[in-house]
Amino acid sequence: MTDVPLPDGYPLDQILAELQTVDGLVAVTLGGSWAAGRQRPDSDVDLGLLYRADRPLDVAAVKRVAGRLNDTPDPVVTPLGGWGTWVNGGSWLTIQGFRTDFLYRDFDFVTEIIDEVLGGRGRVDYWQQPPYGFYSEIYCAEIQACRPLHDLEGIIEPLKEKTRVYPEVLKRRQVSGWLWGARFTLTTVKHAPQDGLTYLVAGHLTRAATEMIHALYALNEVWFMNDKYVYPEIAEFQIKPPDFMARLDAICGGLRTPADMQRQVADALALHAELMALAGDLYSERSWP
Repeated sequence: MTDVPLPDGYPLDQILAELQTVDGLVAVTLGGSWAAGRQRPDSDVDLGLLYRADRPLDVAAVKRVAGRLNDTPDPVVTPLGGWGTWVNGGSWLTIQGFRTDFLYRDFDFVTEIIDEVLGGRGRVDYWQQPPYGFYSEIYCAEIQACRPLHDLEGIIEPLKEKTRVYPEVLKRRQVSGWLWGARFTLTTVKHAPQDGLTYLVAGHLTRAATEMIHALYALNEVWFMNDKYVYPEIAEFQIKPPDFMARLDAICGGLRTPADMQRQVADALALHAELMALAGDLYSERSWP
């Protein structure tokens, strides 16, 4: 697999040979920053372990594999669902000096969620993933970016094909929903700035910033994957207000006096108005979801 982007010397063949002994495994994918092309030299290698709902992974076998591969004894290996609904468990390993994560994925659940998203419906789980939660469209982004490493049944490519086009129905719903939400967030802050309630104002501003970012992803028909990628991805967007991220940084940072907070809320509302203008008739008056 010479075309797979991985650190020099990474023992991929050994890892795949071990994983193929695990009952229930239907595919292994490379995900995360290495698959997305945004890795640093010290980035973890994320390996997705896909299984079907009616034949789940043999976690005891995963634990045995992890024990054989890991540089030190007793690595972390969770049960299915151990990390929540969306990132639903896995293992943190160091293999021959390379930090490697096994990440469980229920293929049937992933397929169900992708079909929901493509139909214009989305889910958000604030507590699953920092800093702003897990969005169901992340599964679409993961499928688009991932590299199949072991997929004898050919289950990955059909999902890739499904997510190659950002549907118009989803675009309109996302743009309208996120912009409606951002405006609602910014108008409900009300008296908090003049009262000097920094925590409350900061929460409203960061929430509105997140909502505007998701509206911008939809305007550009790009699947959102991870908050870590927001800066480089938005830099490449064709549709955006000038200096969008620099202005969000200024809006969300440096909250000091009541006057500062009132100014930053006003700045956020001005930026939101520019996004509304870019959205044009894509926006409709409705709430999310």
